[in-house]
Amino acid sequence: MIRLIQFTAVLVLTSLLVSTTRAGMEIPIWAVARDYFDHPWVLPTLIDAYGGFLIFYLWIFYKEPRATGRIVWFVLMMALGNMGAAIYLLIESFKLKPGAPLENFLLRRKT
Repeated sequence: MIRLIQFTAVLVLTSLLVSTTRAGMEIPIWAVARDYFDHPWVLPTLIDAYGGFLIFYLWIFYKEPRATGRIVWFVLMMALGNMGAAIYLLIESFKLKPGAPLENFLLRRKT
């Protein structure tokens, strides 16, 4: 299961990095901001995305033992979205010892 999590996180992170880089090279985000924010689907899409980021962050909040880690990851999740989530999954998955149970990945670390 850990390998599947790592594979999926790398796939998502790579896809997002490639697609945002390509889009940014074609046209900067600020050049389309006015048309973008006038579209009626922007608000529901942003609510959906940031709602998902917040739900994922609740797991990070549970897992991170210190306030500094919680604050840093909140900022990263809100700024990077699913890129931040993929990075967190990769960091946490590579901290595991070989053969460690999935519970060690999912549950809070001992301080």
